[in-house]
Amino acid sequence: MDTEKFERTKNYRGRIMPLKRRILHLIRAILISPILIIEFASLSGKKHSASKYALMFLNDLSNSTHGSGLEIMNKIIAVIRKKDTREFDKRVINQDLINLQKENISSSEFSSIVNQIKSNGFAKLPGFVSKDIIDEAKRVIYSSGGIAKVSKKKYTEISDWLNDENGGPRFESEMKSLNETQLVKNFRSNVFVNRVAREILGSSPICDSIQSWTTRAVGTIDSNTKDEAAMAFHADADYFGFLKFFVLITKVENSNGPFAFVKGSHKKARHVAGRMADHEILGENDEVLLGTGNPGDVVIACTAGWHKATPPQEGKRTMVQFLFTSSLFGKAT
Repeated sequence: MDTEKFERTKNYRGRIMPLKRRILHLIRAILISPILIIEFASLSGKKHSASKYALMFLNDLSNSTHGSGLEIMNKIIAVIRKKDTREFDKRVINQDLINLQKENISSSEFSSIVNQIKSNGFAKLPGFVSKDIIDEAKRVIYSSGGIAKVSKKKYTEISDWLNDENGGPRFESEMKSLNETQLVKNFRSNVFVNRVAREILGSSPICDSIQSWTTRAVGTIDSNTKDEAAMAFHADADYFGFLKFFVLITKVENSNGPFAFVKGSHKKARHVAGRMADHEILGENDEVLLGTGNPGDVVIACTAGWHKATPPQEGKRTMVQFLFTSSLFGKAT
């Protein structure tokens, strides 16, 4: 099979993948499905999947079923991890729900957030993280190095990238120092965050990936750069079940390139075989929800639905992403 030809998306555009191509993806998913047995320990959350075919299987399953196959497998994982989930529930059920301002969160607020995510695939937590925690994280991010997403060029500090006109629109920070901040330590273990993830995933949540990036205005961005910088609509299939929390480190307005999510698209037809332009994804009745807000606000999204980073028109946007998953079969991409 010509893999390069198989993966190309130029023959179709939009949310719906042609039936013929869906069947091809299904055939390949069936052929490599023994990976589920080989990597069973990753399904049960014991260790990370090691095979390169894990992501291929996730992609093929998503493409062949327009996403519904991932949801079915996630329900199976909930059964496999029933004991872990029961232990998680016993451990946290009597703990207070508080944010990183040390403020209590009511059960009605908790239910409202969970319901928003289930129905819309998107929710916001205004003022969830305190100013001192955000300030510490920002200091660390802006004194750390990283890599430009498009050019793959490495920088000792983010300021070097900001001063480089050819550095592109997106910078990914190295995580070693940031992992030692109060933001990372407190957020990943926060009971409210974990209980929200547990309700959405149906299993004891695993915080498997933490990343930070900054996007900036660089003038006109061509389509290839938009693809590389995640600034064109796409859907994820990193795991069978996963949920992302985006902590705003800087103030994000419409002009600063906010995260954009097509409301309810986590329940509708989707594929992970390409990046799509706005007109190829958005219909007349679609509503795009934007991750605008102030430092310390949190945006939650089921990125199995259609989403993108909006190309910034001015300024810059810095975020820290926490990915929670129901198993370790897969990899954050």
